[in-house]
This record gives sequence, structure tokens and C-alpha cells, in this order.
Amino acid sequence: MRLHLAHGSPALGDRGGTELYADALVRAQPGAQLLVADRGGPAGLRRINDHTWAVGISTPGRFRDTWSRPEVASAVAQLAPTMVHAHHFAHLGLDALAGLDCPLVLSLHDYHLLCVRGQLMDRHVQPCVGPSLQRCGACVAEHLALVPAMGPLGKLSKALKVHELAKGLVARAGPSKAGLEDLQDRMEAGRQLLSRAQVLLSPSKDLAQRVNHLGPNKAIEALDLPLVAPVRPAPPPGKGPLRVLYMGALIPSKGLHFLIQAADALPELELKVWGPAPSYDADPHYGQRCIQALGARYGGVFDADRRQEILDGSDLLVVPSIWEENSPLVVREALAAGLRVVASDRGGIAEIDPRIQCFPSGDLDALRELLRSHSAQGRGRWKPRDFSMSAHVQALEKVYRKARVAWLR
Repeated sequence: MRLHLAHGSPALGDRGGTELYADALVRAQPGAQLLVADRGGPAGLRRINDHTWAVGISTPGRFRDTWSRPEVASAVAQLAPTMVHAHHFAHLGLDALAGLDCPLVLSLHDYHLLCVRGQLMDRHVQPCVGPSLQRCGACVAEHLALVPAMGPLGKLSKALKVHELAKGLVARAGPSKAGLEDLQDRMEAGRQLLSRAQVLLSPSKDLAQRVNHLGPNKAIEALDLPLVAPVRPAPPPGKGPLRVLYMGALIPSKGLHFLIQAADALPELELKVWGPAPSYDADPHYGQRCIQALGARYGGVFDADRRQEILDGSDLLVVPSIWEENSPLVVREALAAGLRVVASDRGGIAEIDPRIQCFPSGDLDALRELLRSHSAQGRGRWKPRDFSMSAHVQALEKVYRKARVAWLR
């Protein structure tokens, strides 16, 4: 049985790009199964639909619990796969494949295996040059100090509205020796997974190159991603102002604040923002500040059933990220509908389509000028692109055969 691993599933309400891709891929591969983490769910392994299994994960009581989950390794053993295709190990643990005796294909969607925060952004939301014990220890010091007894204290600090102050005090104290040892184990577990895989995949050459520079010197194959659901070309645009779209999480690393500032200076265009506003560790109130600044321009949490409607009502997608984006699903959806795309020059977005216009990440003036230029062009669209799931599945079959040959050697 071919088993896919991901940190969540749409069946459990998880709708990030990686979760949606893993779920769609399993549905496109007859007989394949998906194992996901169910945070706070009942202990043990259970089936949640005809192609998905969930393993209950309790709230971490220690830092080690954030990356070491023996119960997941037990669930994998129960399912007895003959091939594993892993997509993300968050919540599942970096030891989820302990004792695995079958080929492993590993798709990289961010930097989680090497970076505790996953995005190579430090606690101050600044780009990080790469992992090291001391640098990472300072970055996640409060997490390294996590012990079961701190659970009630954390709830109390939140009730008293001093949670961020308490975290800051713990962080300033620095990591303990035991905390650094746990962190060292976590870093080694991530490197071992990269080394263990028979084939490493990345949707972008940019991510492949960065991971290779930071981790084991091992070949990483670039394989483009498909759409996870059909997207029709948007209807011809009518008259009126340029309609600018942002779809994604309202977190600092996505750079939404730059887009808001740029749009505020250009009243001739219309901005609409869709996405959740989760609490972000380095700036927990960022999303709410963005919502307040947006006012009526905030559409709310994105509903997948309205995907086509939202794309049809837009002309230009903007992705202003300040982290090293990999290959966002939303860009493919926009291109499939025929929307124009403007993005920051961080990461692998430009690899998706040569028509994408990039601006220097964090350069407000450059973003503003690009938006002004597009507004002057009016509401025209690009020729829609096709991102075929069937072609992607065929390409993966070749990857799986390669993995089996390498495993048998």
C-alpha cells in the first residue's frame, strides 16, 4: 500500500496548500492512503474517510513532543506501507518513520526539516541565514523551556493578558543545556530524514538549492505541482478599476502589510483580501491589525466553494511575501483563471510562469509602482495556464519506480 504523510487534511478542517495537495494527490492515485495528525483528537489510529487515516496527537508538554511522536511511528507500522511519500512532518514528528522498511519519497514544501519555525524567519520576522545550534536556540528559547508544569501557567498568563511578556522573559533568559540538547536531537532528526529518502522532490529549484546548501549534499529533483481542484478561465473583465486580490494567511512573513500600504496610496484600484488570521508566534496580533486596517476590503476566511467566484471577480493577484516562498498553490489557481500575477522576488514564485512580475521583497515603492502600472493597463488578463493533475501523477510514477530501485540496492 502506498502511504502519504501530511500534517493535516481538509477532512479535519486543514486547508493549507500542502494539506490540499496531499489530499488531492491521494484521491488521484487508486489504492493510496493518507495519514495525518489530528491535534487534540482521540488517541490511536482511526479511519476518517475512504482514503484518510488520522492519529490523535495531544498538546505538546515538552519541546521534544513537538518533533518526536512515537505514537505516529506505531500508526505507520500498523498500516504496513510498501511505499511512503511524505509531504510534511509537522505534528507527526520527525521520528514518524522510525523502523520503516520500504522506499521513501520526500517532498519539500518549506524548511521544516531544518528550521523549527519552518520559514527560515527568526523570532523578529527577519530572514535567517540558516540553522545553527546557538542561533536556533536563541530563536526558540521559550519553546525549549517548555515543560508539562508550564501548561496551567500558560493558560493563566493568557487570562491575565501577560502571555507575550512572560514568553519574552523566558526567551531573554536563554536556552538551558537540556533544551539545547533537545534542539540538537531535533536538528539531527531532520537531517536524517533528508538522508533517509531515496528520492527528494521540490516544487521549485530555489527551495531545492537552499535545502541542499543547508542540509545533506544530496540531489533534489524539481517537480512542478498541479492544481488540487479544477479552475476555469475567468470571464472577460468589464469596465471599472483594477481589482487586486490577496489570498493567504494574514501572517507577517506573507508581507500583507506592504500590500495594504501600497494600495492605500492608490485609491484608483480595488483591493480584496481573503484568508485566516492565525496567531503568529513572533507577532500574535498581526492579523487583527491587518483586518482593522483593511476594513471592508477584508473578505474573511477563504471558502474553497467560492474559489472560482473570487478569481472571476479579480484581475491581479499579489503575493508580497518576505520569506522564501516555495511554490504557492494560489499562484497556480490565479494563472489557471488567467489573472496577472505580481510577487516579491523571494523564493521560487518566479519559476512558475515567466510572465510573473517580481519586485524586491519589502520594497514598498517598487510594489506601488508595479500596481500603478497595472492599474494604468486596465483590467486585461493573461492567457490561462493548465496545471494537470494527471500529468503530475504520471511523473510521480516514474519517481516511485526510481525510489524502489534505489531502495533495493
